[in-house]
Amino acid sequence: MNLNPYEVPSSQPDLGQAAGASNRTWLSACGGFIGIACLGSALGFVIWTASISSGLSFFMVAILGWVAFPFVLLWLASMRIKAFAGKAAIVVILVATAAFGVWAFDAVDEDAQGALVLLFAPAYQLVGVFSMLIVYFVVGWIARRARSLIHRQES
Repeated sequence: MNLNPYEVPSSQPDLGQAAGASNRTWLSACGGFIGIACLGSALGFVIWTASISSGLSFFMVAILGWVAFPFVLLWLASMRIKAFAGKAAIVVILVATAAFGVWAFDAVDEDAQGALVLLFAPAYQLVGVFSMLIVYFVVGWIARRARSLIHRQES
């Protein structure tokens, strides 16, 4: 009988697999919490914007969608990204986007032209979110490419 010395017999549990499954479960739970935080932030800014406005019109509904879009984009990215570093990057981007939103939307009441913030702040937030996500995906692609080149050289 020729047994592979690196193969785990079926009677012994594969501890590495169990730890990996636990880690995936934890990351999945983090992704869920991050997704809830993104959607909660979007809802918070939508409610804030609706409370500032004087009425509901088609234009206002479009503005509400525009205000929520950066946070919905972060939610979609948090569902796509599986690595811990990616989840941490989403959290940092979410906090920065929300902080900028609070700072910018706080200026709406101070000035007669403050309502323009409702148009331009989400645009700046989108530029920041897109920029950071592009940096994250490009760095990830470079790292995967470097690992595959190193793996090929070792073979």
